[in-house]
Amino acid sequence: MSHKKTLRNCIFQSAAATLAMLGLVFFFYEIVPRPTMVAALGATASIIFGMPSSESAQPRRVIGGHAVAVTVASTFSLALHYMVLPPSWREMVHSAMVAVAVGVTMLAMTVTDTTHPPAVGSAFGLVALGPEYRAVLFLLGSAVILSAARHILRKHMVDLN
Repeated sequence: MSHKKTLRNCIFQSAAATLAMLGLVFFFYEIVPRPTMVAALGATASIIFGMPSSESAQPRRVIGGHAVAVTVASTFSLALHYMVLPPSWREMVHSAMVAVAVGVTMLAMTVTDTTHPPAVGSAFGLVALGPEYRAVLFLLGSAVILSAARHILRKHMVDLN
């Protein structure tokens, strides 16, 4: 069944995205690790509530994409942590690892059929700022909650693009 985009849909879905993000930030208030993680999830919310029928809004891609990002970023961060580097190289290698993690995350999501572009931002943030369990919990918990919200509201939403 095809629904037409209306001002009412735009307002409802934008408000739903806002409330979902407010809920996540307040629910995870004590553990929200960094603005970078919230930014990646803001992009996820935009896709889920703005384009709910898109492939990128599917739970497999939202949850799977962020899970792949966490896995890749954690691997890169651990590798960086255990590398023995001259101090003058450390910053350059860290920057290179951030860039490579972006590409590897894209590749891994493609191979696992979990492509969700905002998750690349999660990988970037986790490698750039260093992973911690709070960031992982926030990202994965938020991906599940946003996917559940999409499931509950999907009959009331249309693609806004």
